[in-house]
Amino acid sequence: FCSNFDKPYKMFLWSDFKALMIPAISLTILCDSIGYLSTGNTDLYYLDTYFAIRLLSPLWFLIALFWCKQIHYWLRRIKKGVLLLMVYLIIMVIGVWLNGKVMDYWHLGSSMIYAIFIFIGEQLKKWNFQFDDWKICVVPYIMLIGGLRLFSLEIPSNYNGQLRIETIPLNMIGVVAGILMVLYVAKKMTQNRCLEYLGRHSLVIYGMHQAIIGLFCFIFQESLIGLNMRMSVVALFALLTFVISICVMFAWLLNKEYLKWMIGKW
Repeated sequence: FCSNFDKPYKMFLWSDFKALMIPAISLTILCDSIGYLSTGNTDLYYLDTYFAIRLLSPLWFLIALFWCKQIHYWLRRIKKGVLLLMVYLIIMVIGVWLNGKVMDYWHLGSSMIYAIFIFIGEQLKKWNFQFDDWKICVVPYIMLIGGLRLFSLEIPSNYNGQLRIETIPLNMIGVVAGILMVLYVAKKMTQNRCLEYLGRHSLVIYGMHQAIIGLFCFIFQESLIGLNMRMSVVALFALLTFVISICVMFAWLLNKEYLKWMIGKW
């Protein structure tokens, strides 16, 4: 919804590289360095011979989003919507077929699977999609998940090669229902400064939360063993507070003049 696909391609490519690729690389190195300094057992794989390929592996969403946007930039030149949808479906099928069969360090396979949702998002933006009935998005989603569970079917996922060609229709229904649900909730919410602040720094939170969770578990590992239900809830709340606080601190630090280049700002 925020991308301008009408820019000249050089400007479009450079803006995406700044906003996605550079943070993916810098945050990967930063998080692994934190893990190495705190626990001493982090695999600093980007120092090996194949660093140029493996460096872009951990923050897969940023890399896949970069490739998705490049795919959509060129495919949107196809003016016939039905034909464009068919092309995206073919690309998605190829991506699913490749999923789990080849090494996907640069997440090109994942981008082939998810590129269609850039197209769907742009169509919703173009149509100025509006609705006021929550049943439009909630009921189909509940029916989908409930039906899958009722008949002991596997909920389609892209993790570890689980997404298969025959589950694509179910995956599409679930994802589109989820998109509509998010749009509905966002429409009903009023202005919230806290959520707006976290949203402005969501890149850093996404990039660093796993490393911070690992740090929390390492520091309090002995205290987390054998917790009852009540203390588990307390520990979960403490973990959430710890992660958000540390991520916000790093977001503030990375927005300083000499460090903001790490998150693509200059």
